[in-house]
Amino acid sequence: MQRLELFEMSSDLNFASKGEVAEQYRIQKAVVTLRLNGVEVYRYNFLQNPTAFLGNETIGKILETDGDAGFPVTLIDGKMLTKGRYPSGTELAETFSLSSDILPDTYPAEDVELWFKMMMEAERGGCGAGSCSGCSGCGSVSDPDHYSDFDSDQTDSDLSDYD
Repeated sequence: MQRLELFEMSSDLNFASKGEVAEQYRIQKAVVTLRLNGVEVYRYNFLQNPTAFLGNETIGKILETDGDAGFPVTLIDGKMLTKGRYPSGTELAETFSLSSDILPDTYPAEDVELWFKMMMEAERGGCGAGSCSGCSGCGSVSDPDHYSDFDSDQTDSDLSDYD
């Protein structure tokens, strides 16, 4: 099984531009799509997983030489695919021999806006504030398109809740 590791600095969607929000949406959809197609995906956020950054020689060197500007970094089976940007849908499709139809480079603006609103509601303690009442931004839905844990390092086994 191929392995993708995505190393990211923390991002605050509250202060993100529309382009940054769209990119977060696109990469989150790609993570879910790759997992559902048998790719082992690990997503590391520097604030939540500093040891993952410091424990990886390649990532440690990028931290030293480039600082924040070197991120995000994508590794495929330990080899660098991208540095300083997220991989495109086309790059991911080619790397994992998948159809580019399931890994697009862009999504409709209305999809991105809906996802952003759900993320902001979840951050504010919405969705029933602790007793999820069905808001798909909280992650407790069966639709993998609405899987919202974009800052974690969840493994494939953690996706069983979304089957």
